[in-house]
Amino acid sequence: MNPVPVAVRVRPRFAVSSISTEATALMVATLASAGLNLVFWLAAARLYPTGAVGRVSVAVSAWALLSGVGQLNLSTVLARFLPDAGRHTVRVLAGSYAAIIVASLIVGAGFVGLGFGDSFLGGGTGTRMAFVALVAVFALFVVQDTVLTTFRRTLWVPVENVSVSVGKLLGLLAFAAVGSSSLAITVGWVVPTAIAVGMVTVAVFGSFAPAQVRAAAPADRLPTAREFGAFVGAQYANNLVGTVATFAAPLVVVDVLGTRQAAYFNVPWLVIVTMQTLLWNILTPFLVHSVREPDQVRRHAARVLRIGAPVVGLGTVALVVAAPVVLGLQGAAFAAGGTPLLRVVALSFPATAVIVFTTGYALLERRLWRLVAIRTPAAVCFLGGAALLLPRLGVVAVGIAYVTVQTIVAAALLPGLVRRLRTGGAPVQSTPAAGRIPADDRNCST
Repeated sequence: MNPVPVAVRVRPRFAVSSISTEATALMVATLASAGLNLVFWLAAARLYPTGAVGRVSVAVSAWALLSGVGQLNLSTVLARFLPDAGRHTVRVLAGSYAAIIVASLIVGAGFVGLGFGDSFLGGGTGTRMAFVALVAVFALFVVQDTVLTTFRRTLWVPVENVSVSVGKLLGLLAFAAVGSSSLAITVGWVVPTAIAVGMVTVAVFGSFAPAQVRAAAPADRLPTAREFGAFVGAQYANNLVGTVATFAAPLVVVDVLGTRQAAYFNVPWLVIVTMQTLLWNILTPFLVHSVREPDQVRRHAARVLRIGAPVVGLGTVALVVAAPVVLGLQGAAFAAGGTPLLRVVALSFPATAVIVFTTGYALLERRLWRLVAIRTPAAVCFLGGAALLLPRLGVVAVGIAYVTVQTIVAAALLPGLVRRLRTGGAPVQSTPAAGRIPADDRNCST
């Protein structure tokens, strides 16, 4: 495969890598918003009945699950291709946003139509239609951080996320006098998110994307529709497995144990999602910079390890030690019900790191189906094992099943990851300047 000339592959403004700065900004955004979201649920637990908190927390988990499915994993795909979309930037973004909205509405309507939300959705048709529409809003919110990163606006991400989280908390307090406690919590959660999605969308299409078009070189490296579709399909399958495994767990809990136990489950599982997000915060700049500088993958990987290793080690220890203190802020019942779960799931952090960074190399090399083949039965075992153990062990059963499955998957992937870190991995599969992939590299997902 003939390499792309350096003059085309790397723009001067990216000659000095800023992976550390970008990863730090994304992690600050995640930690700050997670901390404020924790305060949100702590306040909700103090102000409202446990049943109402449980119902809304399950609705939020459902939005997370459905938006994860509906966003088609275009967040990662855009990180892989948007930096070099050139004159096609606006078209790629518009097509991606349209696809996300349509897919999210279909997924949300199917979820509601099949009755999966009956255990926590009250009200009539209007409530269910609002739930479906909000799936699309949350799906766009998921994608926005990556879009801002690819346009070199990473510092916007913590500002946006913290503003949204503060808005959620203020909304919760402002609507405390509303007659329906579930409505007050829901409104406090969704309104700031919807406002942020609108504002960032205007900025992206009104300023950032047109600026990249104006600065584009005559040639670009956007793949053909067939090649793009092959990559999207492979990564979507891989992401779908992880999304379903992560966000279906709260739905299993509420179905087996009810809304009260779901309230105890909510914060520990929110921590797990935050841990996963932190790792992706580190991986996303690594992916973007490695696409731009494929001859520097090993150096970028070393920088990522220097950031990631302390995060994984300190995060695991801190959560095990501080679990009862953190959950005790919600009350004694929440601490008793959730501490064992939080301590158990914290032990999965190192295994999750192995899985996430292996996925990063697979994205660069466009070799994703092996991951899908490993993670699909693992997800089935996790959800099935959790459902079987929940009646006997309570919410900690989910943690036991999760740690067991994550550890087995990480053990299978670890030798390959170590080999890539030592050698720099296989060559990054780049699209030549003409926008087409050579014949011997057309399978984007093997």
